[in-house]
Amino acid sequence: MTISKIRLRQSWFELLNQEIPFAATTIQFNRNLTNISNAQANVDRNVRWVKQELKPVAFLLDKLYFNTSHVEDRVAKFDRFEAVCIVEKAGVNTHVHILWFLRKGHCTPWETLSRRIFLLRLLNSPGNPLEDRDAQLLDGPVGKMATPPCSELVDWQRKGWTAVTKSIYSDGWSNYITKEQGYVEDFSNRVFWLSDFHEEGQRIAPTRFVTLDKHTGARHLNLDAPLVPRR
Repeated sequence: MTISKIRLRQSWFELLNQEIPFAATTIQFNRNLTNISNAQANVDRNVRWVKQELKPVAFLLDKLYFNTSHVEDRVAKFDRFEAVCIVEKAGVNTHVHILWFLRKGHCTPWETLSRRIFLLRLLNSPGNPLEDRDAQLLDGPVGKMATPPCSELVDWQRKGWTAVTKSIYSDGWSNYITKEQGYVEDFSNRVFWLSDFHEEGQRIAPTRFVTLDKHTGARHLNLDAPLVPRR
């Protein structure tokens, strides 16, 4: 039985949209590609390269957000930053779209807001203007909370990358980033999740949080609690 590309794209759209993403990032690597006579080999090579480059960025994002170097020991897998990543133009102009979401049951208004602000500050490369709604969010009282500079996540100048992050309030991005499904045969090979990078010993026990404000749900990681053996 053959499934049409239109139906496949619709399935991908529904899969991504049901995660209720709250932000989207596009990273343009601005990378000179090595010509390979086998076009598919070039695509596969660059998809692997994107994964290799994003793995340390994903870990550092959690490290900076939770303020701990012991991410795998202290932070439960479902509390770490999660996103679906889709590599586009892998053979000619490699870039990646990243759709950020929170696992169901871990999605509180405060958590969504704090992570949105964190991503807007750290995953917008210098010089990129923000959309008005996002700029107003960062200028608000919550948006002015302390966050590290974006240079702590990526050395943008050395890497030569550019990144744009925007808040999501509709299903438009889920539709946009699945557009290559219509004409790329190996679309599924270009899709991966940040949780694919978790190591085998990743913590599954609940993260030890301390609630700061019961009205907003603001909380922080309890770094005073002793570590326990991995489960």
